[in-house]
This record gives sequence, C-alpha cells and structure tokens, in this order.
Amino acid sequence: MALRRRSIIAALAALVVIAAGSLSWPATHLPFARQLVGRIEAATGLDVAIERSSLRLLPSPRLKISRVSLSSSGAGTADAVLLRAREVRIGLKAWPFLFGRAEPSSVTLINPQIRWLGPEHPHQIWTLTREHLSALVAASNATPDSADGSRDVAALAAMLPSRIAISEGAVLYRTGNRRLMQRVNAAVNWPSVGRPLEATASALWRGEPVDLRIDKLLPASLAAGFASPVSARLSARPATFSFSGTVSADLVPRFTGDVAFRTRSLRQTAAWLRTPLAFADVLGQLAIKGSVSLSGDGLSIPDARIDTGGGALEGALAARTTAGGRVHVSATLDAGTLDFNRIFMPDRFPAPARPQGGGTEWPRTPLVNGSGDAGRDSNDLDIRLSVARARAGPLTFQEVAAGILAANGKLEVALNQARLGDGLVKGRLQLLPDQDGLSAQLAGAFEGVDARATLLDLTGTPFLSGEAGGQVVLRGAGRSVKVIMRGLSGQVSARITDGELSTVDLNSVVRRMEQRPLATALDWRGGRTPFETIEANLQIDGGVGAFEGRMHGHGGLDGVMSGIVDIAERTLALRAVAMAAKAGEGSDSPAFPIEIEGSWDYPVVTPDIRSLIERSNATVPAVSPGGDTGNEKPR
Repeated sequence: MALRRRSIIAALAALVVIAAGSLSWPATHLPFARQLVGRIEAATGLDVAIERSSLRLLPSPRLKISRVSLSSSGAGTADAVLLRAREVRIGLKAWPFLFGRAEPSSVTLINPQIRWLGPEHPHQIWTLTREHLSALVAASNATPDSADGSRDVAALAAMLPSRIAISEGAVLYRTGNRRLMQRVNAAVNWPSVGRPLEATASALWRGEPVDLRIDKLLPASLAAGFASPVSARLSARPATFSFSGTVSADLVPRFTGDVAFRTRSLRQTAAWLRTPLAFADVLGQLAIKGSVSLSGDGLSIPDARIDTGGGALEGALAARTTAGGRVHVSATLDAGTLDFNRIFMPDRFPAPARPQGGGTEWPRTPLVNGSGDAGRDSNDLDIRLSVARARAGPLTFQEVAAGILAANGKLEVALNQARLGDGLVKGRLQLLPDQDGLSAQLAGAFEGVDARATLLDLTGTPFLSGEAGGQVVLRGAGRSVKVIMRGLSGQVSARITDGELSTVDLNSVVRRMEQRPLATALDWRGGRTPFETIEANLQIDGGVGAFEGRMHGHGGLDGVMSGIVDIAERTLALRAVAMAAKAGEGSDSPAFPIEIEGSWDYPVVTPDIRSLIERSNATVPAVSPGGDTGNEKPR
C-alpha cells in the first residue's frame, strides 16, 4: 500500500509540474527577463521597450514578449523606431536556464515592421555584412582574456541564437511608412560559428512574390580570409536566378561557379528590376547558363549558352561597369538554327492590322512606351552573331553574320552578310530616340536573289522569276509604325534579269491587239512572258512613292510602268503598257494598257478599257449617216 501511495503522489506531482509548465507565467519583472532585455540593448545599442512578457516551461523554456520596439537611443521621432513587432517568441536553452541564465536558442518575430537604415548599394551591403559576420565569429571564438573590448559584439555573440525567423513582416524605407517589402517570411539557421549558415525567405517585392534560399555559406571561412562555398536561388514570376560556387573574402567579393538565369520576358524583368537594358524591350523569353566569374571588374561567362524561344546560342558573354556608371555588355555567339520571329516579342513588332471589311493597315502600337525604352541610353551593347540558318519573317537565310550595337541611346542592327538562296543580302538598321519617339534609318542591298522563291515566301504568289538585285535606303520617325510610314522618305531600286512573268503572255496579247482590241481585253490572261531585264525605281517622300519601271522582253516586246505607291495608306495607282520594242507609249503601234489599283492586299489588275475602246473605234471603217459604209455599189 505504501508503494502504491508513493506512486500516486509521484504521478500527481508530475501532473502538477506538467500543468504548471504548460501555463504561461508573467515574467516581465523576473530577473532573467530583465537580464535578457539588457543584453539585447547592450548588443544592439538600441533602446528596447516591451509591453509585457510571459514564460512557458514545457515542452522547452520559451519567453513570449508582446509589443516590442527597438529605437535609436535618445531619439523621440517616429522614424527612430527601427523595429516594431506584435510579438517576439524566444526559445531558451534548457541547461543555462536551470542556472538562471537566459541564453536564446531561437528567436521568432511575429508581424515585425523593420526600418532599414543601412546602405543601399550591394557593394556596401556586402561590406557591412562581412564586417558584422567577421566580428561575430571573432567574438564567439575569443576567450575572456583575449577579448578586444568590443562589449557590444561580445554580448551579441554570446546571445546569438541558432535560428532567427520572421513571420508576416514588412521592411520599410529609410524614412516614412512606404513599404519596401511586404509579407516577409524568413528563417536563418546558424547552429554554430563553425557550421554552415542556411537562410530561406519569401516576400512580396514590387508587386511580385519572391522566394530566396541560401545554403552552404561558411561565415567562419570568410572571417578567416578564406573563400566559402555558397549556393543561392532566387525565384519570382518574372525571372529565376541560381548560383552554385564559391565567394571570396575580399573587400570586393569574387563569385566563381555555375550560374543560371531564366525569364519569360526580358522586357518585363528589366521593368520589374527597374534596370533598363538596351534591346530588352523587344525580347521575349530568355535563359542563360554557364560558368561565371563575377567581381568588381564585371561579369564573365566564357561558355555561355543562351536559349531563346527561337533557338540556342553559344559563346562568350561579358558585362562590365564603366567609370561613368554605364553597363557595357559584349558577346560573341554562334548558333546552328535561329528563328528571330520567336525571339522578339510579337507586340513590339506587330503585323499590319486588318480592320473588318477592309485591307490591312500599319500598326498604331507605340514603339516607345516602357521603362526599357526610357532607359535605353543607360547601357551599351556589342553583340556579334554567327548563325548557320536563320529565319526572319517569312524568309530563311543561311550563313548569317550580324551585329547589334547600342551606345549613347543609339541602337544599330547590322546584317553584315547573309545568303538568301544563292543570293547575298546586306543591311543596316539604326534607331535613335528623339522627341517624336524613334528616328529610324534603313540601308540595304541585295544581289543574285531568286525572285520567284523570294516572292513565293513573301506573298505566296510567284508571279515573277529571275535573278534580282537592288538597293534600299529609307528614313522615318515617329512613335508607331503607322506614323513612321506616314513620313517615310528614301529610295528603293531593283533590277531583275533573265526571268518571266507568270499568268500572262504579253507577246501574244500585243500581236492580237492590232485586229481585236476589245476581244483581246476579254481574254488576255494565261501563259508566260519571258524578259531580259526589268528595272524599277521607287522614290518616296512623305509616305508616298513615285514609281517608274521598264521591261525589255524577248520577241520584240517592251513594257513601261509608272504611277503612285502610297506607303502610308498601303494603296496602289499604277499604269503599265506593253508594246512592240520600236513603238512608243503614245504611238499608234499595238500597245496593251494595264491598270493596277486598290490596296496592297487586294490589288485590281485590269486592262485600260477606255484606251482599248478608243483604239477599237479607230480601227473600224467609218459608217455614213444613212448606214452606208462607202463600199456598197449604187442601185
């Protein structure tokens, strides 16, 4: 019975202890709580204010502090409060707690508002973080006799918990209440100074949820002057970034390792980061990976692989910051196959719009309307491309050598050489922002191009064949393609040799014109017209082009064409005449007139009926008023 009585008493005592340990006990005025607050003040140099605190012993000792604020000593303004939290939960180490010492094992901040007063430049943040970590490591490893007298650092090192967490916090700007980051949830695990530091964080930054993870970092190695391994990954909707390698302990750190970057839209990412990048405003998805070396001198990826929506490029990529703060990006890249139609954002180079019930018109979408455009002159580009096979629009090129240059706000895209079939194409496009939007200039030349294959790709109708060559010089300015076309000026000239016109035999048509002009007009299509040369010239001013063309055919046939090509409205008003080689356009020799009118999309090609009627009347014998023809015999 005595044994049973002792067991019951022990069980009741255990229940009482468990119940007592599970309850929250007021601890605001307990010595160890005041000691803990004093050590926080000594370690941070800030004034700590709390509303109340409570202690719970089970399952492990932990202190809950309500309404905590840390503020600059002696300051009375609202901006002096550097941290304000609804609640702070401090886990205490059990063994020191039994001896009356408060040594935290973990700290969790609930709904904190943190005002960041430190530096804003990444280099300055690194320097500050490195100095603090080195001081903490040195203080943690120091013996009482070897302390350097830095009481704040020593106190902070002595009470440094192995885990610090933030739940649903916010980071404020240096002044005011504007939030830099919201919904901050973070955890830093650092079991001891000799162990790796691991950190995870998520937050809402500039309207986008962001996740960050850092692993393998050894602060003790950095404090000792040695490199430390580090692995980092940042993930957000606009872009993801990861790095795995080492970081040096230098004042300006050097990162070496493997890097990967991916974005669905470089334009959106540049706008989100508020870091304008030249040419970024027209690019779509992009992924870069390779071995990287990053330091104060810049970034270098000697084996970069750049994946785009239209193919992959490989080569060397480098970026550096000049003395004036400009970012200079250079690259030499090769590709086997590249589709530029899938690289560039379609909304930046929209196809002509087709209103309901009418022909297409030039797009009105502004070409300069984003942060990437506004900051185009903040960085420079020098990119060299070599592509075995490239597709641009409906055309396919081989052996492409091109370059992209951007400097002082000027963007230049140079097609140094490209083969189009058996022909050669060269060109240069220059864009320069001005008060009207963009100032554009295009100069190009082509020779030996297969006209039939090219027209088949461009229009779907191979109405002309032969070997083509020519030149293009165009200039324009405006905020949209439509405005640029409305003020377009320049010249386009072309020459086609040893070819033929499809769908019409003009030699037969001209021969039949002598006897049956109107009948020929009703039946003039069909067959082919071989020619020696066709020469054409389009002189453009104010969006309207004056066209002149001449054809030298086989079998004693010539042709001329002239009229107006309205570039801005995409319409045609042309007149062509096919005639014998020795006849002039105004002569009485057989000549077949053709009118080409209407929109570019649906041109109407018809014989000039009025001219044919006049020619038909001229060839019919005159009739007397009585109906006599003059050939009848009198009765």
